[in-house]
Amino acid sequence: MVARLPGVEELIAQARAETGLVDFGGESHLPALSVLVDALVREAGLNETGVALQQSRIVELLKNRLRLQVFLKRWPEIEDEIIAPPILILGLPRTGTTMLQRLLSTDRRFIATRWYEVRFPVPELDWNFVDAEDARIGVARAEVAALVAANPELLSIHPLDAEAPDEDLMLLEGSFLSTVPTSQAHIPSYDAYYAQDDARHATREHRRLLQFLQWQRRRAGHAVDGKRWLLKAPAHMYILDAMLETYPGARFITSHRDPLACIPSISSFYFETWGIYSDSADAAACGRDAARFWGAALDRLLAAAGRHPEQFLDIEYADLMERQDDAIEQIYAFLGLPIESETRAGFARWRGENRRDRRKPHHYRIEDFGLTRDALAEAFADYRRQRGYALSRGERRA
Repeated sequence: MVARLPGVEELIAQARAETGLVDFGGESHLPALSVLVDALVREAGLNETGVALQQSRIVELLKNRLRLQVFLKRWPEIEDEIIAPPILILGLPRTGTTMLQRLLSTDRRFIATRWYEVRFPVPELDWNFVDAEDARIGVARAEVAALVAANPELLSIHPLDAEAPDEDLMLLEGSFLSTVPTSQAHIPSYDAYYAQDDARHATREHRRLLQFLQWQRRRAGHAVDGKRWLLKAPAHMYILDAMLETYPGARFITSHRDPLACIPSISSFYFETWGIYSDSADAAACGRDAARFWGAALDRLLAAAGRHPEQFLDIEYADLMERQDDAIEQIYAFLGLPIESETRAGFARWRGENRRDRRKPHHYRIEDFGLTRDALAEAFADYRRQRGYALSRGERRA
């Protein structure tokens, strides 16, 4: 018998049974959850591992919502946490955004989201507010190890590290309105539902979880007052209007790179991930989904930056890689911050410990994903012209 993902009511019952809690703080998450579960059942072609992983993740997200209500009732001051205008790093995947977040996070004036805390933002109710004894770290390490064991190629695409700074995208997952599910499976009906949502509810929940994480840092003895969160998620380009509304005064740093170099790599990441959850992952569907979504995300980025130019800084990926000191100077000037000697020393240490040539190279071919250079060049023509990529190497015509 082929394993099948349980229905929404069964998943909710499992979360309640495993926590002994019943209050989700409302039902705002249910419409998106219902669409997601239906899409995973009908469209994703989940294998036995995929069913187990999706069931475990959905139940964990529901348990997070249940436990969060307990924390909010015990400590209502959580929602009084003041979130200073954050700094958000944007750009297509494969444009150095992870590297930039981890490099800048060495500056103690920022607070960067760590992988284990965005993956598991709500601790168990008996958490004792001591980082070194936080059970989430061990669970996150084990999960990263399992992901790498299931598909070692993932490390060449994204440097997974349970305790390192990483993107905050997973803080949107609890609303069941995020791009995480679509990075794991081909679920077009959920994609369509996500595309029509205005993301305001999801970003409000994102902000509340960020308040909760800040409160956790405070309770664990970290200095947080006056510090700005250093966030990173390429997919935030798609929901920028909601992000601008939820985080007034936020600053956005965008790393730009020719989509012809990025989209095939993103497609490869989708294919490697989909292959964990399904035995019928379709490489061409990965290419189509990647080109469609990221094309729309770039359009939304350009529109938002055009309306709020003072809040956006553009950096070329080539400058970030080859003239990094100059790029960093631009970033700090944009943020209105001096680069202190301690900060420069932190940059130097991080660079020495995280050389890119120590990572396994990521190999893929554009044609493996049903893509061609000409079709991608046409799909991203406006963006490529604006960024000066339209006459890149190999495309000049006699």
